[in-house]
Amino acid sequence: MVMRYLSRHWQYNHPIYDWCYVANFQDSRCPTVLKLPAGKGIQLKKDIEKLMARMGKSLPLAFDNEMYYSRADMLKSRLSEQQEGALATLSQEAKNQSVSLSITTTGEYQFIALNGEEPHTEDSFLELSEKEQKRFDTVIRELEIQLRGIIRKLTEWEEDYAEKQQKLDEDIATEVVSHLIVPLIENYRDLPQVKKYLKAMQADILENLDISCRKAKSRLPSPMQRWIKNCLDAIRLMCWSARKKMCRQ
Repeated sequence: MVMRYLSRHWQYNHPIYDWCYVANFQDSRCPTVLKLPAGKGIQLKKDIEKLMARMGKSLPLAFDNEMYYSRADMLKSRLSEQQEGALATLSQEAKNQSVSLSITTTGEYQFIALNGEEPHTEDSFLELSEKEQKRFDTVIRELEIQLRGIIRKLTEWEEDYAEKQQKLDEDIATEVVSHLIVPLIENYRDLPQVKKYLKAMQADILENLDISCRKAKSRLPSPMQRWIKNCLDAIRLMCWSARKKMCRQ
């Protein structure tokens, strides 16, 4: 009887809102609460779920196509050319002085005195005059100094290559994420809280996505799968109207 009376006569003139718990990317232990116009909470939930599904498909594909492979191979080729060029120059200089530059089974570089086209054996080297032996020792010491400098250069070039490869991967990821999330931000341009939340999500994706795993083919890398699951789990919508709440009491 009381409920029938309230349903006929009770009026609620205050605005009605949706209250939405969403992920707090600064502190995962404390969700962020969004106060949205009635009906916007459910729509936001659907939009985020759709965004996560599209991202789960788009990111792996971005790292599994000919354009990406071509750009990555170009960076690798430049590194190889630098390394091979430097070592070839040193190898030729050594050969001009009857010394061979070779790589041991353990991957270390070594210089060996040549007897014509073949390496000197211990016996053949001892048969050389003392002057010739000293000449070889001096030449090899000087070549080893140059080799140490080249090895430092090789390390610098590898670090530079790694940075460029990282930058390429980050650019690809940024392009994909921005393409998907910027239109969504625009759709919620009249809701500053949602815009702030979506921008924080965008930054968090790019900061926490494991670049080295993005190249996994046909599936999203496990770090990203966990991120998406955590993000969706954090969207806990408490959507009600004050009228409905009052009528339930």
